[in-house]
Amino acid sequence: MQIEFETMSELLEEGYHRMVYEHFGVDEEFGRRIPKIADGLTRYVESLLTALIQSGDESKMHECYLLKEAFRLIDEHVKPQTINQLAYCTFVTSTILSTLAPMLHDRAAMIREERFQRLQNHPIYGSNTATA
Repeated sequence: MQIEFETMSELLEEGYHRMVYEHFGVDEEFGRRIPKIADGLTRYVESLLTALIQSGDESKMHECYLLKEAFRLIDEHVKPQTINQLAYCTFVTSTILSTLAPMLHDRAAMIREERFQRLQNHPIYGSNTATA
């Protein structure tokens, strides 16, 4: 079965669900568990961005950590039992991450710039200090 699409994220849209389920040989009931991955990743990314805003910590922003968290969420919430279900979860996870990672890095760059500007304008560290 061949599925026509422009971008991977289109395959998560409503009209494509049945075709993707059929392609991977999973039922709709199983597919309904998938939003828990996206919800969990959203909370995880929010915590990463909060840590970046508060402390500048970017240590967990690499894609491998996002992937590790996604697979943890799959194990916890989706619990695939067959190779088809696992393939479907991997497909959905790669689609989510391919969309999420660039947005996360763009947002992180904006936060870094904001932190830099705040430090530059801080009376102790910034432009109001005397230099030797």
